[in-house]
Amino acid sequence: KICCDGGDMDSIKQGWWESWRIPRGEIAFNYVDGQILMARGTPPPLTVPSLCAGTAYAPVGPAAAIPTSLMPMAPGQMGRPSSPFLDLCPEANKWFKYRNHVGIPTQKGGDYSACQWLQSKGNWKRAMQDPVNALQEILDIFQIYPNCKFCPSAGDFCGHLPAEKHFKNLTSCLREGQGIVTVAKQKDFTVEWKVPGGAIRWYHITGMILVLRGEPSLAGEE
Repeated sequence: KICCDGGDMDSIKQGWWESWRIPRGEIAFNYVDGQILMARGTPPPLTVPSLCAGTAYAPVGPAAAIPTSLMPMAPGQMGRPSSPFLDLCPEANKWFKYRNHVGIPTQKGGDYSACQWLQSKGNWKRAMQDPVNALQEILDIFQIYPNCKFCPSAGDFCGHLPAEKHFKNLTSCLREGQGIVTVAKQKDFTVEWKVPGGAIRWYHITGMILVLRGEPSLAGEE
């Protein structure tokens, strides 16, 4: 029992906060009244309850005031806030090219046979390593852990993209005579993640990465 008869609830709940660090901020929860607070950046420390052996939770140290940088969440704002990463997009509702394609066909309208990076596993790995590293950083920011449509059993999405198995599974879906520029933009060869405040799109064949600040449904095609 933590609440005594006649006790001031506002004073009691000050010592019953628990907080968790998340990318670029912090979330706090109060065990007394269930209030949830969020902060961007690093707020002043909250008093955190600890588990005492054989007893209920007990506050540690003196009661602390709620940091002004932690603001109550209004209904409808329970999702993660938009990441500052999306601020690199110069215009809202318009795709921004974060990483360009790794190459172009050696002839206009050329199929996969005209693409140097698709000719061998070695060429593929060398070409894809940089864009894959960039994609990994983005997915880490938004805590996205996807599966691969071409390699369902692969556990590490970005880790396996430059590998031989993914290269073989991907290229086995390409057909002679199909212009690679057109094929690369088809939905079967792209993956899009909607994130707080925007979206990320990855092109499996060319390694291109597009970033959007805004609503995907309002953005035209790149």
